[in-house]
Amino acid sequence: TATDSLTNFYKTSSYNQYIMTGTANDWKTLPSGKSTYQPGGSIAWSKIVKDAIQAHKGTVNFSNVDGIIIVTNDCADSLCAAYGYLGKFNWDGGTDVGIKNIRVSLLPDVNDFWCCGTLSTRGLSVAAHELGHNLTFDHTPPPPGVWSIGVTDAYHDPWSALSGGYDGESLTGLIMGQRDSIGWVSTANKVTILRGTSNTITLDTNNEVQSGPNPQMAFVPLSDGTKYILEARKDGLFDDTPLDNEGIIIYKFFPNGN
Repeated sequence: TATDSLTNFYKTSSYNQYIMTGTANDWKTLPSGKSTYQPGGSIAWSKIVKDAIQAHKGTVNFSNVDGIIIVTNDCADSLCAAYGYLGKFNWDGGTDVGIKNIRVSLLPDVNDFWCCGTLSTRGLSVAAHELGHNLTFDHTPPPPGVWSIGVTDAYHDPWSALSGGYDGESLTGLIMGQRDSIGWVSTANKVTILRGTSNTITLDTNNEVQSGPNPQMAFVPLSDGTKYILEARKDGLFDDTPLDNEGIIIYKFFPNGN
């Protein structure tokens, strides 16, 4: 519930439409060894989710749970990475738990580096990224130009929480294309600029309250059926822009991250 909390990040990013509530539970020892949960270096999702729920079902009513964040006290796989399951995870917990369709994220708490360590800003950024996957947001690949010279992976776009770029002061914002893809952007807060026309528009920044006087995103349809998105960004809480820059960014948005 702190000002810079994960809850407030998504409350701000969704314009008060996605409110996270939950409880933190004490550590539990799972019944199997590490090799069982990461066979061949990858994560056995069904196994670790089942055992984590079984370990906590005595104190947690999972029938009312929409999502879980599993925190491990060691690396969960050979990469020592964090993960968010894309969308909801359909899991059969047996007769005592039932079939669950839940959001699942997995965060290692290792060497004061992730969600619970001394570098909490880094941890919040990672957690926001992984929970974004739970909401169906895919990675945003890096843009062309100086920010991505020699970079081909999906973790170097400095303008997107679903990439990996930030300078460590706060969390990087969610791009407007992703917010709009799940209905968080109202019709009044987006505008279309038709091909062959000339328009002058003023955009409010992405984290301003949606009752502002100007739209927060603009679409530019292209001849191939795709479109560019324009949005205004300004450095601040929940939008740590590169080098604290501000201005308009333009990108072609694909919901699947390609």
